Amino acid sequence: MHLEIYKASRGQGRRALHPPHATAYAITAASRHLHHPEFEVFIGKVGLTKYETPGTQKFAETVLPFAKDHNTMLLGNHGIVCWADTVTHAEWYAEVLDTYC
Repeated sequence: MHLEIYKASRGQGRRALHPPHATAYAITAASRHLHHPEFEVFIGKVGLTKYETPGTQKFAETVLPFAKDHNTMLLGNHGIVCWADTVTHAEWYAEVLDTYC
């Protein structure tokens, strides 16, 4: 998954996490309702991948539709991944996402 994101976006810093609130959104697919003006300013669009078994190539490929136009994804029934120019910036995206969820 990380390699696919790197190839598509060239983001240098990536964080894959399982924060409780954002993971709950990923499990329930509630991210379709993440439309808040401040959230969109700080994060932008958030991708929602379909579920695939973690660690498989199919799981890695779920990020491909979002990797070029997003910097944050809710991984279906799994957790989140965020990327940016630095790991610190990616961590900031993760913190903001979990707070808004």
